Amino acid sequence: MSGIILIIILAIWFYVVLKLSGFCVSKMKLGTKRSFSRFFLGIIFFLAPVADDIAGGFQFRALCRSDGILIFDEGSLRGMTLVSGARKRREIDNTVIPIHEHITDWVDIKTKETLLVQKDYSVNGGWLSRVIGFPEGSPPLTFNGQCRSHKKLRQVQEKLNFKIIYR
Repeated sequence: MSGIILIIILAIWFYVVLKLSGFCVSKMKLGTKRSFSRFFLGIIFFLAPVADDIAGGFQFRALCRSDGILIFDEGSLRGMTLVSGARKRREIDNTVIPIHEHITDWVDIKTKETLLVQKDYSVNGGWLSRVIGFPEGSPPLTFNGQCRSHKKLRQVQEKLNFKIIYR
């Protein structure tokens, strides 16, 4: 049912965009320039409701691809036993849409020294996603809003042969 509603909304929005772009170029002379301008404006108007979502997606993917997801020193981590320590959550500044960083410190079970910092990211959608509130939690409409480092943590764990105790 929600798919049908989405198709109806998109069809209505497409009709509005056609009329709006046609109105914007109505004073221009007929020709290639007018056709190109109407086409270009149509694309801009059609994407406008999710433009912040699209721009935020580029910022979010850049954070996920960064080498800063796991921060550690190989020499001090090899063969150790780690337990989860402090967990923090903060919002990344200067982003188009709200991006949240979830930080977990992994500490040595004996010395309580932080040996590994794990960062995961989550994001809320753009203004349109937050207004309609669908699906629950207002995720982004144009990309996956979760970036988890668990897979990379497992790879590093196998490579450096250290143990993790979850609490």
